[in-house]
Amino acid sequence: MESISLKRWLGRWPWLVSSRKLRETEQKFQLLLDGAADYAIFMLDTSGNVRSWSTAAQKMFGYTASEIHNNHFSCFYPQNTREAKIPQAELRIAGAHGRHEDTGLRVRKDGTEFWANVVLCPLVGDQGELKGFSNVTRDISERKQAEEILNRKEEELYQARKMEAIGRLAGGVAHDFNNLITGIIGLSEDLRDSAQLDDLGRGDIEEIIKAARRASNLTRQLLAFGRRQISSPQILNLNTIIKDLEKMLRRLLGADVELVVLLGSEIGNVKMDPAHIEQIIINLIMNARDAILGAGCITLETSRSGSSVSLQIRDTGTGMTEETLKHLFEPFYTTKATGKGTGLGLATVYGIVKQNQGDIFVDSRLGAGTTFKILFPETIEKGTATVGGNQNGVSPSTHEEKTLLVVEDEAIVRKAITRALRKGGYQVLTATSAEEAIALCISGEEKIDLLLTDVVLPGMNGQELAGRLLSTYPGLSVLYMSGYSENVIAHRGILEPGIHFIEKSFTSQSLLEKVRFVLNSSHPLPSSSPSTHE
Repeated sequence: MESISLKRWLGRWPWLVSSRKLRETEQKFQLLLDGAADYAIFMLDTSGNVRSWSTAAQKMFGYTASEIHNNHFSCFYPQNTREAKIPQAELRIAGAHGRHEDTGLRVRKDGTEFWANVVLCPLVGDQGELKGFSNVTRDISERKQAEEILNRKEEELYQARKMEAIGRLAGGVAHDFNNLITGIIGLSEDLRDSAQLDDLGRGDIEEIIKAARRASNLTRQLLAFGRRQISSPQILNLNTIIKDLEKMLRRLLGADVELVVLLGSEIGNVKMDPAHIEQIIINLIMNARDAILGAGCITLETSRSGSSVSLQIRDTGTGMTEETLKHLFEPFYTTKATGKGTGLGLATVYGIVKQNQGDIFVDSRLGAGTTFKILFPETIEKGTATVGGNQNGVSPSTHEEKTLLVVEDEAIVRKAITRALRKGGYQVLTATSAEEAIALCISGEEKIDLLLTDVVLPGMNGQELAGRLLSTYPGLSVLYMSGYSENVIAHRGILEPGIHFIEKSFTSQSLLEKVRFVLNSSHPLPSSSPSTHE
């Protein structure tokens, strides 16, 4: 028999060669699909039914090749998108435009959803006819989660910067307002006490003083929000504060709202200004009361939470929307009717909590009430707090003839303070700047017993002035005043031991009481150098 070469022999059956090459091509293609570990690559027919399946697709979606074969690819979509015929629409778009890319949720065999990036491309024959589609799916859940975390961080940073900017503005406004209000209150009180006024005039003056005091409370709230209050921290127990407030809180709530107090045992102490704790509790309780329509219940609870002391206030009120929660602590944001609230209550709470290195959390849903949870760092220092009563611990008493030097650059404030102190029986010298005050002391015409100086002065500040005078007159008592701390005499708003301070705005009576307290103190202020605090 004539020998036939392999090439000639195979030439008699060309279909055998093409079949073998096709199998080789299919094997290589399947290896390629299976090797793309991060991508689920599979083929669809023109109707969208699965015709080929890769190992990566099985791993991503959970179906084996036999399970998914001839199933419509819409089973990878959430139910709502299937009902909206979105998968079919995407096939039409891919067929018409040559490609379609989408990012959205997809569903695994076990029903869990994940974020995916999907590219659909049409498969076209030699004559331009549509043969089917390729589907390339990538699981981007981790990337999506990272993006969401980044977006949250950016939003938190934006909110923090916005709150800081508002706080700075609030602090600056409060400083100027407090100067004006101090002068208004002081001169109004002096005029009210004048014998030349009749009862009608005296009543009008009282209304002016009341209005000024309300304005003073607003500025204090602004300072609290901006974390620019000056505080005198003490070692205290939240349970003690709440017990002292409980009777007053029940009166404020009235008969329709029940107050339940749950005080944890051995909750530990915190180091805070007791007035700050009272502000927080009263503001949150009043906010909870306003959220309750008709009868309801407010629960005030303390407990230990790790190394923190927890304060929780829960109400059975109307709850809040997601939009309200986003703006909850912003100043002047309120959902109450006009005239029913300033929008500063929760902003004040936020500022005080942050100033004291605490954290505040809110859980609220419409119709399900609201819970505020505040965590304060527990202190290991020992001490006993004095709550309520005369804050200075000194009752008004007779005093020797004393000479006071008042340093204040604002004329109306200087005038009001001078009148109040002289009516209180003191000799008063005044100066408009630190340089003028030093010149008065150098002249030596009067022995000065107490320096009453504004913290913020043109040129040399109040603490620098006190340091200069104390080096020459070591027995000199010093009392600082300001409507805004500026961190000159306080580090982050916290007074150091031995620093005497009165916050503007103040009344004539509170000023006289503070002056008596400082003069009667056993130990005058130690000499101090200019502040280096931030």
